[in-house]
Amino acid sequence: MVRNRAIVIGVNHYEHLSPTEYLQYAMHDAEEMEKLLHNHFSFSEDEILLCTDSSKAKHGLTTKPNKSNLIKILDTTSQRGQKLDNLVFFFSGHGAIDNKNRDYLLLCDSYPKHQYLEHSAISINFVLEHLISCNAKNTVLVLDMCRSQCSIGSKNINEVGLETITLARQKDITTIFACQQGEKSYEITELQQGSFTYALIEGLKKYSLLREVESYLISKTVEINRRYKRPNQTPIFLVQPGYKYDLPLLNLANSRVNEFLGIQEKISHSPPINENLRKLKQLIEQPLLLPSLPNSQEFNFEVVAVDAQGTKIIQSKKKSKEFIEECGDQKFEMVIVPGGSFLMGAAEKNAPKSELPLHTATVDPFLISKYPITKAQWKAVAQLPQIERKLLKSPSRFGSAAHPVVQISWDDAIEFCKRLSEYLKAEYRLPTEAEWEYACRGYSLTPFHFGESITLDLANYDGTHSSQAEVEVIVRGRPTSVKIFPFANNFGLYDLHGNVWEWCMDHWHENYNEAPNNGSAWIDNDSRNTDRVIRGGSWQNTLAFCRSTSRLADTEDNKSDNIGFRIVRCL
Repeated sequence: MVRNRAIVIGVNHYEHLSPTEYLQYAMHDAEEMEKLLHNHFSFSEDEILLCTDSSKAKHGLTTKPNKSNLIKILDTTSQRGQKLDNLVFFFSGHGAIDNKNRDYLLLCDSYPKHQYLEHSAISINFVLEHLISCNAKNTVLVLDMCRSQCSIGSKNINEVGLETITLARQKDITTIFACQQGEKSYEITELQQGSFTYALIEGLKKYSLLREVESYLISKTVEINRRYKRPNQTPIFLVQPGYKYDLPLLNLANSRVNEFLGIQEKISHSPPINENLRKLKQLIEQPLLLPSLPNSQEFNFEVVAVDAQGTKIIQSKKKSKEFIEECGDQKFEMVIVPGGSFLMGAAEKNAPKSELPLHTATVDPFLISKYPITKAQWKAVAQLPQIERKLLKSPSRFGSAAHPVVQISWDDAIEFCKRLSEYLKAEYRLPTEAEWEYACRGYSLTPFHFGESITLDLANYDGTHSSQAEVEVIVRGRPTSVKIFPFANNFGLYDLHGNVWEWCMDHWHENYNEAPNNGSAWIDNDSRNTDRVIRGGSWQNTLAFCRSTSRLADTEDNKSDNIGFRIVRCL
Protein backbone atom coordinates (compact mmCIF):
# COMPACT_ATOMS: atom_id res chain seq x y z
CA MET A 1 0.00 0.00 0.00
CA VAL A 2 1.33 3.43 -0.97
CA ARG A 3 1.47 5.93 1.91
CA ASN A 4 1.19 9.60 0.98
CA ARG A 5 1.15 12.96 2.67
CA ALA A 6 0.62 16.43 1.17
CA ILE A 7 0.65 19.95 2.60
CA VAL A 8 -0.98 22.29 0.09
CA ILE A 9 -0.89 26.04 0.78
CA GLY A 10 -2.42 28.98 -1.08
CA VAL A 11 -2.36 32.54 0.30
CA ASN A 12 -4.33 35.33 -1.34
CA HIS A 13 -4.63 37.92 1.43
CA TYR A 14 -1.81 39.34 3.53
CA GLU A 15 -2.48 41.31 6.70
CA HIS A 16 0.55 43.56 6.25
CA LEU A 17 0.33 44.20 2.51
CA SER A 18 -1.88 46.63 0.69
CA PRO A 19 -4.85 45.16 -1.23
CA THR A 20 -3.08 45.94 -4.51
CA GLU A 21 -0.40 43.43 -3.47
CA TYR A 22 -2.86 40.65 -2.67
CA LEU A 23 -2.95 37.62 -4.94
CA GLN A 24 -6.13 36.64 -6.72
CA TYR A 25 -5.74 32.95 -7.51
CA ALA A 26 -3.23 31.40 -5.08
CA MET A 27 -6.11 29.84 -3.12
CA HIS A 28 -7.58 28.41 -6.30
CA ASP A 29 -4.15 27.05 -7.28
CA ALA A 30 -3.99 25.18 -3.98
CA GLU A 31 -7.56 23.89 -4.27
CA GLU A 32 -6.92 22.58 -7.78
CA MET A 33 -3.71 20.90 -6.62
CA GLU A 34 -5.65 19.21 -3.80
CA LYS A 35 -8.18 17.90 -6.34
CA LEU A 36 -5.39 16.58 -8.57
CA LEU A 37 -3.66 14.70 -5.75
CA HIS A 38 -6.96 13.18 -4.61
CA ASN A 39 -8.55 12.34 -7.97
CA HIS A 40 -5.51 11.54 -10.10
CA PHE A 41 -2.86 10.27 -7.67
CA SER A 42 -5.17 8.55 -5.19
CA PHE A 43 -4.14 10.58 -2.16
CA SER A 44 -6.94 10.07 0.35
CA GLU A 45 -8.68 13.11 1.85
CA ASP A 46 -7.01 12.33 5.17
CA GLU A 47 -3.59 12.44 3.50
CA ILE A 48 -3.98 16.01 2.19
CA LEU A 49 -3.90 19.07 4.42
CA LEU A 50 -5.23 22.11 2.55
CA CYS A 51 -4.21 25.47 4.02
CA THR A 52 -5.89 28.52 2.48
CA ASP A 53 -7.57 31.70 3.64
CA SER A 54 -10.87 29.84 3.97
CA SER A 55 -9.92 26.18 4.60
CA LYS A 56 -11.44 24.27 7.52
CA ALA A 57 -9.66 22.67 10.47
CA LYS A 58 -8.55 19.07 9.97
CA HIS A 59 -7.12 16.39 12.29
CA GLY A 60 -7.37 18.89 15.12
CA LEU A 61 -5.15 21.36 13.23
CA THR A 62 -6.18 24.89 12.33
CA THR A 63 -5.35 25.37 8.65
CA LYS A 64 -5.38 29.14 8.21
CA PRO A 65 -1.94 29.77 6.61
CA ASN A 66 -0.26 31.80 9.34
CA LYS A 67 3.13 31.17 10.90
CA SER A 68 2.08 29.44 14.12
CA ASN A 69 -0.32 27.11 12.32
CA LEU A 70 2.24 26.08 9.69
CA ILE A 71 4.88 25.40 12.35
CA LYS A 72 2.45 23.09 14.14
CA ILE A 73 1.45 21.39 10.87
CA LEU A 74 5.07 20.73 9.87
CA ASP A 75 5.99 19.58 13.36
CA THR A 76 3.02 17.20 13.52
CA THR A 77 3.77 15.80 10.05
CA SER A 78 7.43 15.13 10.83
CA GLN A 79 6.65 13.40 14.14
CA ARG A 80 3.96 11.02 12.92
CA GLY A 81 6.56 8.29 12.50
CA GLN A 82 4.83 6.70 9.52
CA LYS A 83 7.10 5.66 6.66
CA LEU A 84 5.92 7.64 3.64
CA ASP A 85 6.27 6.86 -0.05
CA ASN A 86 5.35 10.33 -1.32
CA LEU A 87 5.55 13.64 0.52
CA VAL A 88 4.38 16.75 -1.35
CA PHE A 89 4.73 20.36 -0.17
CA PHE A 90 2.99 22.87 -2.45
CA PHE A 91 3.05 26.62 -1.85
CA SER A 92 1.34 29.32 -3.92
CA GLY A 93 1.95 32.82 -2.62
CA HIS A 94 4.58 35.48 -2.02
CA GLY A 95 8.19 34.83 -1.04
CA ALA A 96 10.97 37.06 0.29
CA ILE A 97 14.59 37.14 1.43
CA ASP A 98 16.15 38.67 4.54
CA ASN A 99 19.38 40.63 4.84
CA LYS A 100 21.29 37.38 5.45
CA ASN A 101 20.15 35.92 2.10
CA ARG A 102 17.79 33.43 3.75
CA ASP A 103 14.65 32.47 1.83
CA TYR A 104 11.17 32.78 3.34
CA LEU A 105 7.58 31.93 2.56
CA LEU A 106 5.27 34.84 3.32
CA LEU A 107 2.18 33.69 5.21
CA CYS A 108 -0.99 35.66 5.82
CA ASP A 109 0.40 37.26 9.02
CA SER A 110 3.99 37.78 7.80
CA TYR A 111 5.51 41.25 7.91
CA PRO A 112 7.47 41.66 4.67
CA LYS A 113 10.30 43.98 5.72
CA HIS A 114 13.67 42.19 5.71
CA GLN A 115 14.46 42.77 9.37
CA TYR A 116 11.18 41.16 10.51
CA LEU A 117 11.09 38.09 8.29
CA GLU A 118 12.80 35.78 10.79
CA HIS A 119 10.08 36.47 13.36
CA SER A 120 7.01 36.68 11.14
CA ALA A 121 7.62 34.39 8.13
CA ILE A 122 8.66 30.74 7.69
CA SER A 123 12.13 30.04 6.34
CA ILE A 124 12.34 27.51 3.55
CA ASN A 125 15.24 25.99 5.46
CA PHE A 126 12.80 25.25 8.30
CA VAL A 127 10.36 23.67 5.84
CA LEU A 128 13.06 21.51 4.26
CA GLU A 129 14.37 20.29 7.61
CA HIS A 130 10.91 19.06 8.55
CA LEU A 131 10.32 17.47 5.15
CA ILE A 132 13.66 15.67 5.40
CA SER A 133 12.88 14.40 8.90
CA CYS A 134 9.82 12.59 7.48
CA ASN A 135 12.21 10.17 5.69
CA ALA A 136 9.87 9.81 2.73
CA LYS A 137 11.10 7.77 -0.22
CA ASN A 138 10.09 10.57 -2.57
CA THR A 139 9.81 14.23 -1.51
CA VAL A 140 8.52 16.90 -3.90
CA LEU A 141 8.70 20.64 -3.18
CA VAL A 142 6.68 22.93 -5.49
CA LEU A 143 7.08 26.70 -5.11
CA ASP A 144 4.80 28.94 -7.15
CA MET A 145 6.17 32.21 -5.85
CA CYS A 146 7.46 35.50 -7.27
CA ARG A 147 3.99 36.70 -8.27
CA SER A 148 4.03 39.72 -10.56
CA GLN A 149 1.72 41.91 -8.52
CA CYS A 150 4.01 41.98 -5.51
CA SER A 151 6.41 44.90 -5.12
CA ILE A 152 8.46 43.34 -2.34
CA GLY A 153 11.46 41.03 -2.56
CA SER A 154 9.64 38.12 -4.17
CA LYS A 155 9.51 39.45 -7.69
CA ASN A 156 12.41 37.42 -9.02
CA ILE A 157 14.55 34.40 -8.22
CA ASN A 158 17.68 36.56 -8.21
CA GLU A 159 16.45 37.33 -4.69
CA VAL A 160 14.79 34.12 -3.61
CA GLY A 161 15.80 30.57 -4.38
CA LEU A 162 19.58 30.03 -4.19
CA GLU A 163 19.51 28.88 -0.56
CA THR A 164 16.59 26.60 -1.37
CA ILE A 165 18.41 25.18 -4.38
CA THR A 166 21.52 24.37 -2.33
CA LEU A 167 19.59 22.66 0.46
CA ALA A 168 17.36 20.69 -1.91
CA ARG A 169 20.36 19.46 -3.93
CA GLN A 170 21.99 18.14 -0.77
CA LYS A 171 18.92 16.16 0.31
CA ASP A 172 17.71 14.71 -3.01
CA ILE A 173 14.44 16.64 -2.93
CA THR A 174 12.75 17.14 -6.28
CA THR A 175 12.14 20.89 -6.42
CA ILE A 176 10.01 22.71 -8.98
CA PHE A 177 10.20 26.50 -9.26
CA ALA A 178 7.61 28.59 -11.08
CA CYS A 179 10.15 30.62 -13.04
CA GLN A 180 13.75 31.14 -14.03
CA GLN A 181 16.24 33.53 -12.51
CA GLY A 182 15.18 37.11 -13.21
CA GLU A 183 11.61 36.21 -14.24
CA LYS A 184 8.23 36.61 -12.55
CA SER A 185 5.39 34.17 -11.98
CA TYR A 186 2.13 35.43 -13.44
CA GLU A 187 -1.55 34.99 -12.64
CA ILE A 188 -3.95 34.70 -15.57
CA THR A 189 -7.40 36.16 -15.01
CA GLU A 190 -8.90 34.20 -17.90
CA LEU A 191 -7.77 30.91 -16.31
CA GLN A 192 -8.47 31.93 -12.70
CA GLN A 193 -5.04 30.47 -11.86
CA GLY A 194 -1.34 31.11 -12.09
CA SER A 195 0.02 30.01 -15.47
CA PHE A 196 2.62 27.75 -13.81
CA THR A 197 0.23 25.81 -11.58
CA TYR A 198 -2.32 25.53 -14.38
CA ALA A 199 0.32 24.03 -16.69
CA LEU A 200 1.73 21.78 -13.95
CA ILE A 201 -1.67 20.28 -13.21
CA GLU A 202 -2.33 19.74 -16.92
CA GLY A 203 1.08 18.07 -17.31
CA LEU A 204 0.58 15.76 -14.34
CA LYS A 205 -2.75 14.64 -15.78
CA LYS A 206 -1.19 13.84 -19.15
CA TYR A 207 2.23 12.41 -18.24
CA SER A 208 3.88 10.23 -15.63
CA LEU A 209 7.68 10.39 -15.96
CA LEU A 210 9.48 13.43 -14.61
CA ARG A 211 11.16 14.29 -17.90
CA GLU A 212 7.78 14.16 -19.64
CA VAL A 213 6.19 16.43 -17.06
CA GLU A 214 9.12 18.86 -17.22
CA SER A 215 9.00 19.09 -21.01
CA TYR A 216 5.26 19.71 -21.04
CA LEU A 217 5.31 22.17 -18.13
CA ILE A 218 7.99 24.37 -19.65
CA SER A 219 6.47 24.53 -23.13
CA LYS A 220 2.91 24.95 -21.83
CA THR A 221 3.81 27.77 -19.42
CA VAL A 222 5.63 29.63 -22.18
CA GLU A 223 2.64 29.09 -24.49
CA ILE A 224 0.12 30.34 -21.90
CA ASN A 225 2.10 33.48 -21.11
CA ARG A 226 2.50 34.25 -24.80
CA ARG A 227 -1.21 33.69 -25.46
CA TYR A 228 -2.23 36.05 -22.67
CA LYS A 229 0.50 38.55 -23.48
CA ARG A 230 2.63 38.04 -20.38
CA PRO A 231 6.44 38.12 -20.43
CA ASN A 232 8.47 34.94 -20.59
CA GLN A 233 8.20 32.63 -17.58
CA THR A 234 10.18 29.41 -17.61
CA PRO A 235 9.75 26.84 -14.81
CA ILE A 236 12.76 25.08 -13.30
CA PHE A 237 13.09 21.42 -12.33
CA LEU A 238 15.84 20.52 -9.88
CA VAL A 239 16.24 16.74 -9.88
CA GLN A 240 18.92 14.89 -7.95
CA PRO A 241 20.15 12.24 -8.69
CA GLY A 242 19.70 12.53 -12.45
CA TYR A 243 18.16 9.09 -13.01
CA LYS A 244 15.00 10.31 -11.27
CA TYR A 245 14.11 11.94 -14.58
CA ASP A 246 13.10 8.47 -15.77
CA LEU A 247 10.82 7.84 -12.79
CA PRO A 248 7.29 9.04 -12.07
CA LEU A 249 7.09 12.33 -10.19
CA LEU A 250 4.89 10.52 -7.67
CA ASN A 251 5.50 6.82 -7.05
CA LEU A 252 2.30 4.89 -7.66
CA ALA A 253 3.79 1.44 -8.31
CA ASN A 254 6.52 1.06 -5.73
CA SER A 255 7.63 -2.43 -6.71
CA ARG A 256 8.46 -1.25 -10.22
CA VAL A 257 10.18 1.87 -8.92
CA ASN A 258 12.31 -0.07 -6.44
CA GLU A 259 13.26 -2.55 -9.15
CA PHE A 260 14.36 0.32 -11.38
CA LEU A 261 16.34 1.95 -8.57
CA GLY A 262 18.15 -1.31 -7.87
CA ILE A 263 19.11 -1.76 -11.51
CA GLN A 264 20.14 1.89 -11.82
CA GLU A 265 22.40 1.67 -8.76
CA LYS A 266 24.19 -1.33 -10.26
CA ILE A 267 24.85 0.26 -13.64
CA SER A 268 25.48 3.86 -12.54
CA HIS A 269 29.10 3.10 -11.66
CA SER A 270 29.98 2.18 -15.24
CA PRO A 271 27.70 3.99 -17.69
CA PRO A 272 28.33 2.91 -21.29
CA ILE A 273 29.40 5.41 -23.92
CA ASN A 274 26.46 5.47 -26.30
CA GLU A 275 26.59 5.33 -30.07
CA ASN A 276 26.24 9.10 -30.49
CA LEU A 277 29.26 9.72 -28.25
CA ARG A 278 31.28 7.16 -30.19
CA LYS A 279 30.41 9.00 -33.41
CA LEU A 280 31.30 12.33 -31.81
CA LYS A 281 34.75 11.04 -30.90
CA GLN A 282 35.29 9.93 -34.50
CA LEU A 283 34.03 13.28 -35.76
CA ILE A 284 36.45 15.26 -33.61
CA GLU A 285 39.38 13.26 -34.94
CA GLN A 286 38.47 13.83 -38.60
CA PRO A 287 39.68 16.88 -40.59
CA LEU A 288 37.08 19.25 -42.06
CA LEU A 289 36.35 19.28 -45.79
CA LEU A 290 35.87 22.95 -46.66
CA PRO A 291 34.95 24.81 -49.86
CA SER A 292 37.67 27.05 -51.26
CA LEU A 293 37.38 30.78 -50.61
CA PRO A 294 39.87 33.37 -51.92
CA ASN A 295 41.69 35.34 -49.22
CA SER A 296 40.60 32.99 -46.47
CA GLN A 297 43.11 32.02 -43.81
CA GLU A 298 43.63 29.02 -41.60
CA PHE A 299 43.11 29.09 -37.85
CA ASN A 300 43.61 26.55 -35.07
CA PHE A 301 41.22 25.66 -32.28
CA GLU A 302 40.58 22.97 -29.69
CA VAL A 303 37.52 20.76 -29.32
CA VAL A 304 36.41 18.50 -26.50
CA ALA A 305 33.78 15.81 -25.96
CA VAL A 306 32.15 15.04 -22.61
CA ASP A 307 29.88 12.27 -21.33
CA ALA A 308 26.59 12.66 -19.46
CA GLN A 309 28.43 13.40 -16.21
CA GLY A 310 30.45 16.18 -17.87
CA THR A 311 33.67 14.16 -17.82
CA LYS A 312 36.01 14.84 -20.74
CA ILE A 313 36.47 11.75 -22.87
CA ILE A 314 38.54 13.30 -25.66
CA GLN A 315 40.32 16.59 -26.38
CA SER A 316 41.84 17.41 -29.75
CA LYS A 317 43.29 20.22 -31.87
CA LYS A 318 41.70 21.05 -35.22
CA LYS A 319 42.03 23.46 -38.13
CA SER A 320 39.51 25.40 -40.15
CA LYS A 321 39.41 28.50 -42.35
CA GLU A 322 38.01 31.97 -41.79
CA PHE A 323 37.51 35.14 -43.77
CA ILE A 324 38.37 38.41 -42.04
CA GLU A 325 36.24 41.51 -42.65
CA GLU A 326 37.09 44.91 -41.18
CA CYS A 327 34.92 47.84 -40.15
CA GLY A 328 36.74 50.73 -38.53
CA ASP A 329 39.07 49.26 -35.93
CA GLN A 330 37.06 46.05 -35.65
CA LYS A 331 37.62 42.68 -37.29
CA PHE A 332 34.82 40.23 -38.03
CA GLU A 333 36.11 36.64 -37.99
CA MET A 334 33.77 34.82 -40.38
CA VAL A 335 34.20 31.04 -40.23
CA ILE A 336 33.54 28.85 -43.28
CA VAL A 337 30.75 26.32 -42.70
CA PRO A 338 30.51 23.61 -45.38
CA GLY A 339 27.02 22.89 -46.69
CA GLY A 340 25.23 19.62 -46.16
CA SER A 341 22.12 17.84 -44.96
CA PHE A 342 21.30 17.02 -41.35
CA LEU A 343 18.49 15.88 -39.09
CA MET A 344 16.95 19.03 -37.63
CA GLY A 345 15.03 18.90 -34.37
CA ALA A 346 15.22 16.79 -31.24
CA ALA A 347 15.67 13.03 -31.33
CA GLU A 348 15.31 12.56 -27.57
CA LYS A 349 12.33 10.66 -26.27
CA ASN A 350 9.60 13.02 -25.04
CA ALA A 351 11.24 16.03 -26.68
CA PRO A 352 9.31 19.32 -26.56
CA LYS A 353 6.73 19.54 -29.34
CA SER A 354 8.31 22.79 -30.51
CA GLU A 355 11.41 20.78 -31.50
CA LEU A 356 9.43 18.26 -33.56
CA PRO A 357 9.00 16.64 -35.97
CA LEU A 358 12.54 15.52 -36.63
CA HIS A 359 13.18 16.22 -40.30
CA THR A 360 15.95 16.50 -42.88
CA ALA A 361 17.16 19.99 -43.78
CA THR A 362 19.81 20.98 -46.30
CA VAL A 363 21.93 24.13 -46.12
CA ASP A 364 24.35 25.65 -48.63
CA PRO A 365 27.88 26.66 -47.55
CA PHE A 366 28.02 29.96 -45.66
CA LEU A 367 30.16 32.14 -43.43
CA ILE A 368 29.16 32.74 -39.82
CA SER A 369 30.75 34.90 -37.15
CA LYS A 370 33.03 32.97 -34.84
CA TYR A 371 31.50 34.64 -31.77
CA PRO A 372 28.30 36.53 -31.01
CA ILE A 373 28.62 40.17 -32.09
CA THR A 374 30.51 42.10 -29.41
CA LYS A 375 29.90 45.55 -27.99
CA ALA A 376 32.95 46.88 -29.84
CA GLN A 377 31.76 45.46 -33.17
CA TRP A 378 28.31 46.89 -32.58
CA LYS A 379 29.67 50.35 -31.84
CA ALA A 380 31.76 50.33 -35.03
CA VAL A 381 28.73 49.53 -37.18
CA ALA A 382 26.32 51.76 -35.24
CA GLN A 383 28.48 54.73 -36.27
CA LEU A 384 27.85 54.02 -39.97
CA PRO A 385 25.13 55.95 -41.82
CA GLN A 386 21.55 55.06 -40.91
CA ILE A 387 19.61 52.87 -43.36
CA GLU A 388 16.14 52.63 -41.80
CA ARG A 389 16.35 53.10 -38.02
CA LYS A 390 18.59 54.68 -35.42
CA LEU A 391 20.99 52.55 -33.39
CA LEU A 392 22.42 53.36 -29.98
CA LYS A 393 26.21 53.12 -29.94
CA SER A 394 26.16 51.55 -26.48
CA PRO A 395 22.79 49.85 -25.93
CA SER A 396 24.02 48.04 -22.80
CA ARG A 397 26.21 49.55 -20.10
CA PHE A 398 27.47 46.32 -18.60
CA GLY A 399 30.59 44.56 -19.84
CA SER A 400 33.78 45.21 -21.73
CA ALA A 401 34.23 45.69 -25.46
CA ALA A 402 34.61 41.91 -25.82
CA HIS A 403 31.26 41.09 -24.21
CA PRO A 404 28.36 40.19 -26.49
CA VAL A 405 26.11 43.13 -27.20
CA VAL A 406 22.69 42.81 -25.56
CA GLN A 407 19.65 45.04 -25.15
CA ILE A 408 19.18 45.00 -28.92
CA SER A 409 15.95 43.99 -30.63
CA TRP A 410 15.55 41.83 -33.73
CA ASP A 411 14.80 45.05 -35.63
CA ASP A 412 18.08 46.54 -34.37
CA ALA A 413 20.01 43.45 -35.48
CA ILE A 414 18.49 43.75 -38.97
CA GLU A 415 19.58 47.39 -39.17
CA PHE A 416 23.08 46.36 -38.08
CA CYS A 417 23.27 43.81 -40.91
CA LYS A 418 22.04 46.35 -43.46
CA ARG A 419 24.63 48.95 -42.45
CA LEU A 420 27.45 46.41 -42.48
CA SER A 421 26.32 45.08 -45.86
CA GLU A 422 26.28 48.58 -47.34
CA TYR A 423 29.73 49.32 -45.93
CA LEU A 424 31.35 46.05 -47.06
CA LYS A 425 29.37 45.71 -50.31
CA ALA A 426 28.39 42.15 -49.41
CA GLU A 427 25.15 40.75 -48.02
CA TYR A 428 25.27 40.12 -44.28
CA ARG A 429 22.18 38.95 -42.40
CA LEU A 430 20.98 36.94 -39.45
CA PRO A 431 21.24 33.15 -39.78
CA THR A 432 18.17 31.15 -40.65
CA GLU A 433 17.08 28.76 -37.94
CA ALA A 434 18.30 25.79 -40.00
CA GLU A 435 21.69 27.44 -40.57
CA TRP A 436 22.00 28.18 -36.86
CA GLU A 437 21.26 24.61 -35.76
CA TYR A 438 23.50 23.13 -38.45
CA ALA A 439 26.35 25.45 -37.42
CA CYS A 440 25.81 24.71 -33.73
CA ARG A 441 25.73 20.95 -34.13
CA GLY A 442 28.90 20.77 -36.20
CA TYR A 443 27.73 17.30 -37.37
CA SER A 444 27.09 16.15 -33.79
CA LEU A 445 24.01 14.09 -32.87
CA THR A 446 24.23 14.66 -29.12
CA PRO A 447 22.18 17.25 -27.16
CA PHE A 448 25.21 19.58 -27.11
CA HIS A 449 28.03 19.84 -29.60
CA PHE A 450 30.31 18.96 -26.67
CA GLY A 451 28.45 15.68 -26.12
CA GLU A 452 25.77 14.47 -23.74
CA SER A 453 26.08 17.46 -21.42
CA ILE A 454 27.98 20.67 -20.69
CA THR A 455 29.72 21.97 -17.59
CA LEU A 456 30.39 25.41 -16.17
CA ASP A 457 33.96 25.40 -17.46
CA LEU A 458 32.65 24.91 -21.02
CA ALA A 459 29.80 27.43 -21.16
CA ASN A 460 28.00 30.21 -19.31
CA TYR A 461 24.60 29.00 -18.11
CA ASP A 462 22.60 28.75 -14.90
CA GLY A 463 24.39 25.88 -13.17
CA THR A 464 22.59 26.29 -9.85
CA HIS A 465 19.84 23.96 -11.09
CA SER A 466 22.08 21.32 -12.68
CA SER A 467 21.52 17.68 -11.79
CA GLN A 468 25.25 17.10 -12.16
CA ALA A 469 27.25 16.74 -8.97
CA GLU A 470 29.69 19.47 -9.93
CA VAL A 471 32.46 20.23 -7.48
CA GLU A 472 31.74 23.96 -7.51
CA VAL A 473 28.66 25.78 -8.72
CA ILE A 474 29.65 29.05 -10.38
CA VAL A 475 26.92 31.68 -10.34
CA ARG A 476 28.06 34.21 -12.96
CA GLY A 477 24.72 35.97 -13.19
CA ARG A 478 25.58 37.90 -16.37
CA PRO A 479 27.05 37.47 -19.86
CA THR A 480 30.74 36.68 -20.16
CA SER A 481 33.36 37.83 -22.65
CA VAL A 482 33.14 35.93 -25.93
CA LYS A 483 36.69 34.60 -25.64
CA ILE A 484 36.57 33.32 -22.07
CA PHE A 485 35.92 29.62 -22.90
CA PRO A 486 38.76 27.74 -24.63
CA PHE A 487 36.87 25.07 -26.60
CA ALA A 488 35.00 25.49 -29.89
CA ASN A 489 32.67 23.17 -31.74
CA ASN A 490 33.70 21.04 -34.70
CA PHE A 491 33.47 24.03 -37.10
CA GLY A 492 35.53 26.32 -34.86
CA LEU A 493 32.61 28.35 -33.45
CA TYR A 494 32.34 29.52 -29.85
CA ASP A 495 29.61 30.40 -27.33
CA LEU A 496 26.82 28.48 -29.04
CA HIS A 497 25.52 27.02 -25.76
CA GLY A 498 24.48 29.63 -23.20
CA ASN A 499 25.88 33.13 -22.65
CA VAL A 500 23.25 34.92 -24.80
CA TRP A 501 20.32 33.77 -26.89
CA GLU A 502 20.80 34.57 -30.58
CA TRP A 503 18.26 36.07 -32.96
CA CYS A 504 17.43 34.15 -36.15
CA MET A 505 15.68 35.37 -39.31
CA ASP A 506 12.67 33.07 -38.96
CA HIS A 507 9.25 33.89 -37.65
CA TRP A 508 8.28 31.72 -34.69
CA HIS A 509 6.19 28.61 -35.35
CA GLU A 510 4.97 26.22 -32.66
CA ASN A 511 6.59 23.20 -34.36
CA TYR A 512 8.31 22.12 -37.58
CA ASN A 513 5.19 20.98 -39.42
CA GLU A 514 5.42 22.43 -42.97
CA ALA A 515 8.85 23.93 -42.24
CA PRO A 516 11.08 24.48 -45.31
CA ASN A 517 13.75 21.82 -45.77
CA ASN A 518 16.13 23.84 -47.97
CA GLY A 519 17.73 25.87 -45.19
CA SER A 520 15.79 29.04 -45.97
CA ALA A 521 14.13 31.22 -43.34
CA TRP A 522 10.52 30.37 -42.52
CA ILE A 523 8.84 33.73 -43.01
CA ASP A 524 5.13 34.43 -42.55
CA ASN A 525 3.26 36.83 -44.79
CA ASP A 526 0.92 37.46 -41.89
CA SER A 527 2.02 40.78 -40.42
CA ARG A 528 0.38 39.87 -37.10
CA ASN A 529 3.20 37.42 -36.32
CA THR A 530 5.85 39.59 -34.67
CA ASP A 531 7.62 36.74 -32.86
CA ARG A 532 11.07 35.68 -34.05
CA VAL A 533 13.13 32.63 -33.16
CA ILE A 534 15.94 32.78 -30.62
CA ARG A 535 18.41 29.91 -30.20
CA GLY A 536 21.19 28.70 -27.93
CA GLY A 537 20.09 29.56 -24.39
CA SER A 538 21.76 32.09 -22.14
CA TRP A 539 23.46 32.79 -18.82
CA GLN A 540 19.99 32.83 -17.21
CA ASN A 541 18.95 29.40 -18.46
CA THR A 542 19.41 25.84 -17.33
CA LEU A 543 20.96 23.05 -19.40
CA ALA A 544 17.72 22.08 -21.15
CA PHE A 545 17.45 25.49 -22.82
CA CYS A 546 21.06 25.47 -24.00
CA ARG A 547 20.78 22.31 -26.12
CA SER A 548 21.48 22.47 -29.85
CA THR A 549 17.78 21.92 -30.62
CA SER A 550 16.27 24.22 -27.99
CA ARG A 551 14.22 27.07 -29.42
CA LEU A 552 12.14 29.90 -28.04
CA ALA A 553 10.63 33.11 -29.38
CA ASP A 554 10.63 36.79 -28.58
CA THR A 555 8.95 39.76 -30.19
CA GLU A 556 10.82 41.69 -32.87
CA ASP A 557 10.97 44.88 -30.84
CA ASN A 558 11.91 43.37 -27.48
CA LYS A 559 15.29 44.07 -25.88
CA SER A 560 16.79 41.89 -23.19
CA ASP A 561 19.93 41.41 -21.13
CA ASN A 562 20.23 37.85 -22.42
CA ILE A 563 19.64 38.15 -26.19
CA GLY A 564 22.33 38.95 -28.76
CA PHE A 565 23.09 37.67 -32.25
CA ARG A 566 25.71 36.57 -34.75
CA ILE A 567 25.81 37.20 -38.50
CA VAL A 568 26.15 35.11 -41.66
CA ARG A 569 27.10 35.65 -45.28
CA CYS A 570 26.32 33.33 -48.18
CA LEU A 571 29.15 31.85 -50.26
